[in-house]
Amino acid sequence: MERPQYQHYIPRFILKHFTFAESIGRRSAKDGLLHVLELPRGGFKLANLSKTCGEYNLYDLPSSANPRNIEELFSDLESKSSQIFGKIRDAVAKSLDHIDILEKDIQILFKFMDLSRRRSEYFRDDIADPYRKNDFMFQEMFEQARNQGQSDDPSQFWLEGLQYLLQTSHEDLLTDANKNAWARTYSHYIERYSLQIWKAADGHEFFLNESLVDFEGDTESYMGAEEKEDGRLQLVMMTLDDVKHIILPISPKIAIIFCDESRCWESPFAEILHKRKIPYPENSLLKSAPHKDITSIPVPEQRRGKIRWPATEAWRVNIGKLSAEHHQIINSYSLLHAQSLIIVRSRKCFEQAKRSCDSFSTARIERWESQGSRYTYDNYAPRNKENVPELSGEQSGRIVNDFMLALDRIVCLVQTTNEPLPTTKKNIMDSWMAMCALESCVVKDRSLQPGPVGEIAGMHPEMRAAFEAAFPPKHASHRNLIEMDFMDFFHHGFGEQGFARLMDNIGAKAREIIPPESFTIHWDSCKAVLQQILTNTCRVKGEKEDALLENQTWRSVCILAQNFATLQWMFEERQDILAVFVGQLSKPLGELYPEVIRMRAPRT
Repeated sequence: MERPQYQHYIPRFILKHFTFAESIGRRSAKDGLLHVLELPRGGFKLANLSKTCGEYNLYDLPSSANPRNIEELFSDLESKSSQIFGKIRDAVAKSLDHIDILEKDIQILFKFMDLSRRRSEYFRDDIADPYRKNDFMFQEMFEQARNQGQSDDPSQFWLEGLQYLLQTSHEDLLTDANKNAWARTYSHYIERYSLQIWKAADGHEFFLNESLVDFEGDTESYMGAEEKEDGRLQLVMMTLDDVKHIILPISPKIAIIFCDESRCWESPFAEILHKRKIPYPENSLLKSAPHKDITSIPVPEQRRGKIRWPATEAWRVNIGKLSAEHHQIINSYSLLHAQSLIIVRSRKCFEQAKRSCDSFSTARIERWESQGSRYTYDNYAPRNKENVPELSGEQSGRIVNDFMLALDRIVCLVQTTNEPLPTTKKNIMDSWMAMCALESCVVKDRSLQPGPVGEIAGMHPEMRAAFEAAFPPKHASHRNLIEMDFMDFFHHGFGEQGFARLMDNIGAKAREIIPPESFTIHWDSCKAVLQQILTNTCRVKGEKEDALLENQTWRSVCILAQNFATLQWMFEERQDILAVFVGQLSKPLGELYPEVIRMRAPRT
């Protein structure tokens, strides 16, 4: 049996350039000490390089004849990469403005970068995350593995993918791109990305997070509907990293940059589409950073003694220096993407970057909310919803107070306007909560006669039957979204614009299948009790309370509350019906992030 081995997912030869001391007081380390910020709630600690950014037997293959095969393959790749990084550091130390990198070494850099994005324990755990069961791209990868006789267990799938990338040649990876997801990503990088080398801005440093290789861009998820073979639809999540630049720090002062040139220039057309809220690839925030086009340099045949190197080509790669503004963007993304740790050499540089990151993060969140495509969840929240503790009396009291405050807000709106409320998440939530508050008053006030008002916050009596009659029964193999409840879907499944369109489509269908007079009869039957409740709870007296119920704003409140209840019923009981309406809004990934060819003049 193999002895336990600590295996790094960030190689030691990179970590050693981020050590700040070999010893402090009595603390010493053979390879040096690192400043490590533990996330999400930890502080800085001193860590020994030899036992940081790794795990015992991380890459071991228990059932293999050679359990350490992946670690051996990584060692070989790291040895070759280390030599290339050394040449780059030497070129920077000599103040050169470019470096010529052989074609075979370019391929090594791309493979090292691609694997670095996948090799951490965080990436492994992310594949196994329950939320990934809603991500059709991951599920397609697992299905592809099953069809090829490989394991679809997430951890084993991860190990086999790493092994495949490590032992497959550059040429074979390009050949396999049409049939293997791991090869397809590698091919995507080779075809679309060029190289730059950037030096840190004065007074700034590059940081490391658990991924080593970071990127400019956001991880975005889209609610969509997957069409099954029999034509039925099923709700899914579509998750992707919108990668414009890939940043590989090889020291606090130097980073290798992989640049998607189709995104890295000023595109007025893209800006116009963004202003119209039309999905289109966003321009890079680093488009004016020091870029130069790659030029190919012929390398003649060389001979040293009996050893002969055939003629080949090299890439002449630009070495540029970042401005403070551009470096702040890179560091902000590095901090925002970090999940478990951040490694810095200078605490002073980190504190400076953190201040910039706070304002940068606020701006990005505002963009996500306006675009309405991002789905997020708290990475550190408990996922097991079966063991949620019971609410305390104080918590229950706060919830009741929230419902009554929603009722107060609605009454205030109705008393000051006579226009229908727009379909926003806040309006629809306030409307539903206000109706729930009114229903609770009916239950508490025994002087009120029981009546249909108890259904005003729930679905219209005919709504459920009409929708079930209009759509086929739920298929036996239908699968609901996993580890996601209705409030997750409501708050994060769509942005404001997408949500409004979804509710409009559901409302249009409801008007199509339910006679309008059904709604009128239902609301009229509730009036007497509602008038009494409003008088008792909201101090609306005399004629005002009758006028309030005839107000167009109030009518829209009733409709919004109904829409909320209908949406909740669809999510909790008939996601197959909900998928039809979501499918009307969904765009194929190719339309969300199309293959864009942008013509521009060469950068010199």
